[in-house]
Amino acid sequence: MSRLKDTELRPKFLELIKDLRSKVFYQAKRKTFKGKPCSPAMFIELCQHFCTAINNGGLPEIESNWDMICKSESARIEKSNLYFIQDVGNNLRK
Repeated sequence: MSRLKDTELRPKFLELIKDLRSKVFYQAKRKTFKGKPCSPAMFIELCQHFCTAINNGGLPEIESNWDMICKSESARIEKSNLYFIQDVGNNLRK
């Protein structure tokens, strides 16, 4: 669908998609877990862990999954910040 032009889609469909986007971006509350904000990527990863556990006949381990996701997110942010600092340093040397 991402390759289709708007003119190739029904107007009613486009209207409903616009409404859905508006609700998602402006009306949806930010997800939290244990009082901490959960980014969309973290929420998706948490859902994937839950689904995998359930599909394998087990129960999701919420605490351990959340801890793992928080560590993963911290590592991602740390790496992103390191790249930013390196980029700033390289620009200062020029």
